[in-house]
Parts: sequence; C-alpha cells; structure tokens
Amino acid sequence: MCCDIRIASADAKFGVPEMGLGIIPAAGGSQTIPRIVGRSYAMEMLLSGRWITAEEAKKIKMVNRVVPRAELLPTVEMLADKIRGYDWTALNYSKQAIVDGLDLPLSQGLELEARLSALLLT
Repeated sequence: MCCDIRIASADAKFGVPEMGLGIIPAAGGSQTIPRIVGRSYAMEMLLSGRWITAEEAKKIKMVNRVVPRAELLPTVEMLADKIRGYDWTALNYSKQAIVDGLDLPLSQGLELEARLSALLLT
C-alpha cells in the first residue's frame, strides 16, 4: 500500500489476515488502507479478514490497473522505463506537490505547486 503506483495481475488476491490471528493489522495496514480505499472498505477488510480479488481492488482504488499475469512484468517494466526517462527533478517535484499538497487546503496546495514549478524553471 505504500507504493505510488500499484499494478496487479488478474489472479491476485488482497487481504489482511491479522484479525484471524488475534492481532491488529501491522506494517501500516491500519493506516495506509483507509487512506487509499476509504474508511468503510478498510473497516470491512481490516475487521472481517475478507480477501478481495484484483478486480475488486481496482474498483475500490487499491490498485491502479489489473493485467493478465503474463503481462504483469512487461507492463510494470514499460511504465518504469517511461517514468525513468523523465527529468528526475521534475518527477521529484511532481511527487512532492502531490504527496504534500494533499495534506493542505487547495489554495496552499496550489501555492506549493507554483513554488515547485518556479524552482524547476530556475
């Protein structure tokens, strides 16, 4: 859940088994999943231990894209190559604007974007 872009194979399954083990979701699951899929879906997954399919994960925005298993690695490599070909500083500032900006009111997020854009152009 900590990845910026998540691509799954069509046969992937997603779940959080900790409740069945009598422990709380670890490794950030209780914090990352609700931020990605929303409170209601997260509560169901985290409290019930229900596993979901890749298609359901896509529907609730847990993954960006679902591809056949045979296409998973080529798809990921193609996307990584495309991203790798862009200017590193522009990528870094874009990611900073998105990640940091989402925690700000829109007006401040727009100011952050403008500052980073100006830095990039200097």
